[in-house]
Amino acid sequence: MTNSEQDGEQIFLLEALRKFKQIGSILPSSKYLGKSMAKFVSGKEGFVVVELGAGTGVITKEILKKLSKTGRLIAFENNKDLAEYLRQNIMDPRLIVLEKNVLSMKKYLNDLGYSKVDCIISGLPLGTIKKSDRTKILETIQKLLKKDGAYIQFQYFLSSLSMIKKHFSRTKIKNYELRNFPPAFVYECKK
Repeated sequence: MTNSEQDGEQIFLLEALRKFKQIGSILPSSKYLGKSMAKFVSGKEGFVVVELGAGTGVITKEILKKLSKTGRLIAFENNKDLAEYLRQNIMDPRLIVLEKNVLSMKKYLNDLGYSKVDCIISGLPLGTIKKSDRTKILETIQKLLKKDGAYIQFQYFLSSLSMIKKHFSRTKIKNYELRNFPPAFVYECKK
């Protein structure tokens, strides 16, 4: 593990202890979960991915490995310290880090010139988000995705599955990543 990765884990832990409901875990995602989430990213030219709750960038790095040179990754991380860590530790011209709340993601994406995106990858702790906000987030994701786009969500429990299925009729559990702490389910959701 590099010094930067150790720093990232320490920052993540400190922020999780301060704001657990917002962060939803005490440890960053594993590289294995990152690879599992990034499987849905295409290397086609101009492919646009939005990441919700980028944390310290474990999944971000895996997404960038899959994107073409003309691809774009827009990462939302509303925690100031985590967003700053991302900016300082992932220097890639395809990455835009927005220190913004995902409830307003449509506005911020429109400001950047994106009305539709190819893929939305989320590590948001849906179970700790109040119901009205969860509904707004899922409705916004559905509106932002292109017709053949995919929404990829990981969760530690299956409790959010029925709620997600109300918005995405084609929802499947694609993986259960045991090499993550805690182990995580990966959902693939399509309109």
